[in-house]
Amino acid sequence: MVDYRYFFVSKDDTDKRDVYLSAEESHHLSVVSRIKKGCVVKLLDGCGGIYNARVKRIDERESLVEIIDSRKAEVLFAPDIAIPVIRANRMNIAVEKCVELGVRRIIPYLSERTIWRGKKQDAKKKVEKLNRKVIAACKQSGQAYFPKVESIFYFNDFLNIFAEYERIYLAQSGGEHKVKSAGISDRVLGIVGPEGGLAEEEKNMILKGGALPISLGFSRLRSETAAICLVFFMKLLHG
Repeated sequence: MVDYRYFFVSKDDTDKRDVYLSAEESHHLSVVSRIKKGCVVKLLDGCGGIYNARVKRIDERESLVEIIDSRKAEVLFAPDIAIPVIRANRMNIAVEKCVELGVRRIIPYLSERTIWRGKKQDAKKKVEKLNRKVIAACKQSGQAYFPKVESIFYFNDFLNIFAEYERIYLAQSGGEHKVKSAGISDRVLGIVGPEGGLAEEEKNMILKGGALPISLGFSRLRSETAAICLVFFMKLLHG
């Protein structure tokens, strides 16, 4: 029996034939997915490795699987997406759906109109939670390359990363409705604003940094919806 459910395994463990899954993955295997001994499942190491593995022993705290074979996933175009720190439930949706579509990294940032004003330790915990959300979304969708959630950027620091990119798109009402295909590019960034929109000065600074303003339609979108639409747009344009 082959069960195409995905589980996470550390890249460091994949050079062994027999691999122990973590307590979290073992719980997912035995309790959530109810996988039986002898079933074949797929493992992801987050670095493009996909492994077929047979379940040898099931334990809620530590399960043992045997790697049968492996392959390296093709590297596909994946843009970066910058999302302001919005309410936790909406941020989770944005991260989950952008990961399912396929992104390289997720860049949370603070602007004048973002509501969240946590401290440094709170920011670290938030990023750790979002990275766990990334792993869950990759397992659900079978994304072999796990995107990274970067540390939360203050706005001025966020502007400094623009030099890394060949193309930058800003989701903006009144922006371009039609954009010509720009071809394959490894360095593409999409930016969405917070619920109240970017302050005029912030918007101007992003545009001066080389971003192209684009329209995502005539509806007023929430930040998480705009992020999902922008990722899809970039993948269509450059993928």
